[in-house]
Amino acid sequence: MGGFNLQDLMSKAKAQYDTLQKKMQETVVEASSGGGTVTAKMDGRKQLLSLRIDPEAVKSGDVEMLQDLVLAAVNEAARKIDTMMQSTLVVSLYCYHSEQSEGALHFPAASRLHGLHSAHNDH
Repeated sequence: MGGFNLQDLMSKAKAQYDTLQKKMQETVVEASSGGGTVTAKMDGRKQLLSLRIDPEAVKSGDVEMLQDLVLAAVNEAARKIDTMMQSTLVVSLYCYHSEQSEGALHFPAASRLHGLHSAHNDH
């Protein structure tokens, strides 16, 4: 019977962390507000890569409106990153769980309980 290998587990966790970090760096989202008046581009680390403001918005002289549009675009980009990273994490955890299930530890007591449950459901 194989033993639990903590070093192997830590190595796999580090590899998954490194993969997630790389994906975060490579992920780029774009969000806009005001019907495209302001567009923010952000990477997976939530670093703002670019901010585009339609020159017509500046001409209006409404600074408060422009500030609100910038905030809305940047916050929406951050929400998109959060959603993408949560989805990526869920998929990573699912894959990890599936991998672990293939080599899962089997406990005799659990097998007996499962057998009792199955026998009970057959009646």
